[in-house]
Amino acid sequence: MSYFKQRLKQSLENPEFMQEWEANEVEHQIARSIIKKRKQLGLTQMELARSLHTTQSVVSRIENADQNLTIGTLKEIAKVLEMDLQTMMFPVTDLESETGLLP
Repeated sequence: MSYFKQRLKQSLENPEFMQEWEANEVEHQIARSIIKKRKQLGLTQMELARSLHTTQSVVSRIENADQNLTIGTLKEIAKVLEMDLQTMMFPVTDLESETGLLP
């Protein structure tokens, strides 16, 4: 188990942390999806920023879930990263794809 997952597991035992985590889970999932896809495509934050006509610091804030995003911005990011919004927000896990347990 990674250090992050260990710390998260410990932190989720705190009811206040758990409440905040659940309230922001979609934003964090979107950020994780963007990071994963950007890296799969071999893009740097700067290259993604250029494609989105923005700055590297904005991409960094998006990837840290520190940027409020409009649906239009999400669509543009999805287009550049060659993915759809549903996959960005609700990715299929490896276990789901291996077992066929898709929603």
